[in-house]
Amino acid sequence: MKEYNTCHLVLFMLVPVLAGIPVGYAPSYTNNASAILRAKYHYDEKSINESIIGSSVVLGIAFGAAIGGKLVQKGRRLTLFIACAIGTVGIAINLI
Repeated sequence: MKEYNTCHLVLFMLVPVLAGIPVGYAPSYTNNASAILRAKYHYDEKSINESIIGSSVVLGIAFGAAIGGKLVQKGRRLTLFIACAIGTVGIAINLI
């Protein structure tokens, strides 16, 4: 019988679990913000707009993961600078 390193297996399984946290957090945040969006943009209670917003969050996560994977191959430092620039532009757009 082969012996397994339990600590190694736990750490190996912890990485995918931690990677799934933003996928669950983003739609739940959108769900909490739906009352604000309804008040600001006068959506109905069961509007298709809320479904589109929730779906676009998951789609954005998928595109971000795909692009980030290719980008990190060019270097972590460059990827960090680009991520900060995208975040700064996004915040600036939200403040307008």
